[in-house]
Amino acid sequence: MTKNQLIITLFTIGWLIPFFLVLFTKKVRRGEKLLWCVLTLWGSWFTFGFYSLVAPIHGPPEDASNSGEKA
Repeated sequence: MTKNQLIITLFTIGWLIPFFLVLFTKKVRRGEKLLWCVLTLWGSWFTFGFYSLVAPIHGPPEDASNSGEKA
């Protein structure tokens, strides 16, 4: 692998990390998650920082809020 290929590979991985962090989070609902994933692909780390400050807008998803109540 040449130096340029390595740089491009590392840049691509670094650019996709925020997308996968948003994709696998349980902080937001499905519709919001789709919006955040698209925005994160477009803005990468800047959008992920904004996501970390703003999300969740509507509170925790119903799945997460009921999980502690089951016996």
